[in-house]
Amino acid sequence: CAQRSEGSDLQLTEFGWNRKMIEGKPIPLPGAISFTIDSKYVNDLFEIRVFQPPRLPPPADDMGFQVPDAFRVIYTLDANAGFASVVGTTSILPGDPDGGPCEYLIVVGIGYPVTDGEDSKIALLRSRDMTPPGTPEPPEMEMFKQMAGNPDIGFGQADNFLRFLEEELDPLIRREFPCLPDKAGLFGFSYGGLFALYALFSRSPMFDRYIIGSPASVMEGDPILDYEKRCWDEGPELNAEAFITLGSLERTSMLSGLQLLATNYDKLIARLEQRNYEGLEWSAQEFENESHMSYVILSLSHGLRRLFPGQPSPMMDDVRKESE
Repeated sequence: CAQRSEGSDLQLTEFGWNRKMIEGKPIPLPGAISFTIDSKYVNDLFEIRVFQPPRLPPPADDMGFQVPDAFRVIYTLDANAGFASVVGTTSILPGDPDGGPCEYLIVVGIGYPVTDGEDSKIALLRSRDMTPPGTPEPPEMEMFKQMAGNPDIGFGQADNFLRFLEEELDPLIRREFPCLPDKAGLFGFSYGGLFALYALFSRSPMFDRYIIGSPASVMEGDPILDYEKRCWDEGPELNAEAFITLGSLERTSMLSGLQLLATNYDKLIARLEQRNYEGLEWSAQEFENESHMSYVILSLSHGLRRLFPGQPSPMMDDVRKESE
């Protein structure tokens, strides 16, 4: 069945809107490029999206808003779905005069070169790459396999994915883009948050700042706390900063996996409070009345301002002085 929207040339079908007369073009993301890279460690292709902050027009310089010549780097997972949102957030926060600005950042998104309609394949690929070895495979993976045509992609291969980031992707990014020599940041949410914990407890030499949203420890027997114990047993030094978050509605979710995620989040925070890691600065925040789906960008924006603080524009200081 189908119906036509009154006064338009759009036709609504059971599969969505069909354009009849409107001609359009893809909307580019200024300052961003994408390319593919073949990883020998993962034995697969990745689509990489990179955003470099563009130069501002001359009037912005006159007002004290200056884009530097080189930047820190933040890597973000799940780029197929969230790259544009991360870029938008990192682009607007440097000019925030009230909530606290963050510095300008190069954003590197890791995604997959899939075609439209292959969301189920993305679910399998991200589950393969972001789950630490030994992570139990949740039952919904079987559904995604069937939807994607039952590909044999694998699971629990975060070790290979981390080697890809450290030894293949990061050297390329630093060679091709104006990066500061500092270690990179990492933003991961859900399974991406689980991977960020794995990288942290693996003492990855690539990262020293982690924004970790709702790490998806959603199965009984999940080994992420075992990785933390191994990290502690190897020595108390852990030079990094971490911001770890949860949405309060995850505690009462209709999904048992999210309820377990909240329980394991509490266990993780309690474990970190017991430890006395040398060089680890961490904080946690639970966002009230937010669900697993609703607060991704809140986690990111709060994390950016904590871990990548910038300097306010001199013009803002002048405005304050004039108002006093």
